[in-house]
Amino acid sequence: MNLKKLTIAPMLALALFAVGCGEDEVTCESACEDRKACANASEDIKSADCAEVCGDATKSANEEIGCQDEYDAFISCETGLDDVCDDASCADELLKYQACFEAAICTENPDLC
Repeated sequence: MNLKKLTIAPMLALALFAVGCGEDEVTCESACEDRKACANASEDIKSADCAEVCGDATKSANEEIGCQDEYDAFISCETGLDDVCDDASCADELLKYQACFEAAICTENPDLC
């Protein structure tokens, strides 16, 4: 497993902690872009390359580490939010996704845990 691919997933979590409203269809990329405007957005979120964060590499990495279901649940929650800056709404989904990701890293690279 390529460790570089695994670094994409945490960036996604940083970039997508909330989603914009007012669009007919909210996508990962539009949610990421909308999140940058939040008053509570970190510098990591504000500087995220949303096309990269939400691209095929993220999907491939999640499939490879076995976290696609957790990722999909998190993104589904995020893209269903009305409040672009509501950090708490998808906390359960984010925690499940992060736990899956961390377990995959620790299994592949125990020295990192």
